[in-house]
Amino acid sequence: MNTPYYLIDEAALRRNLEILRGVRERTGCKILLAQKAFSMFAVYPIIAEYLDGATASGLFEARLAAEELQGENHVFSAAYRAEDIPELARLCDHVVFNSCAQLRAYAQRSDFEKLCAEAREYGFAMVAINPAPVSLCKDLLAGTSVHVGAAVGFPLGQSTPKVKKYETVDAIANGADEIDYVINITQLKEKNYDFIEHEMAGIVEECRSAGVISKVIFENCYLTEEGRGKRRFCRV
Repeated sequence: MNTPYYLIDEAALRRNLEILRGVRERTGCKILLAQKAFSMFAVYPIIAEYLDGATASGLFEARLAAEELQGENHVFSAAYRAEDIPELARLCDHVVFNSCAQLRAYAQRSDFEKLCAEAREYGFAMVAINPAPVSLCKDLLAGTSVHVGAAVGFPLGQSTPKVKKYETVDAIANGADEIDYVINITQLKEKNYDFIEHEMAGIVEECRSAGVISKVIFENCYLTEEGRGKRRFCRV
C-alpha cells in the first residue's frame, strides 16, 4: 500500500452527518462544511446529501466547493486580489470581507455610495450596515438583486430585547431584508437561556412575519469556556 494513504469509514462519516442533519431539521438552520478543516472532495457527494454547502477561505476553495459540492458557497479571506473578485462573486452566495468600514460609527454618505456601487458592480448578495443608513442603501441599490442587511444590537448586544425588537421592526420598515442581531453575551455566560430564547423569539417572529432573513451573531471569541453553553444555545 502506497503512503500517504487516507482511509475513510463511510458508516462513521454518515453517522456524524446524520447528527448534523438532525440539527438542520429541528431548527431550520443551514449547516456548511468548513473546508479549512476537511476538504477530502472524494466524499463531497456523500456530504452533499446532508449539508447545505461549504465555506471557503479563498478562490481555490470556492472553486472546489462549486465544482464538487454544488451547494451554498460562502467565502471569507483576510484579503482578496482585485482580479479574483468577479469570479468569487459568480461562484459564491456570500463574500465576507475583513473590514467593518460599513459598520463604523463615522461612515459617511460617500462610504455607503462606494459600498453600494461595488455591490452593484460585482453582484454581491448583500451589504451589511447599521440600521440608520438602511433607507439610503435601499435607494442606492434599487433595481438590483443586492440585499440590504441591518446589524441589530451591534456590536455589544447589550440593548434590551424590547429595544432590539423595535430596532428590527424599524430596519425592516426602512427596507432591510436581512437582520443580523447580536445576542446578550452576558446573559448567555450566566446561562440565562430563557432570556436568550425570549429575545430570539421576538426578533425572529418579526422577521418571519415580514419575510425577512434573520441571523444570530454569537461572538464566539467571548465564549471560550462555555462549550456546553454553546451547545445549549444552539438548541435554543
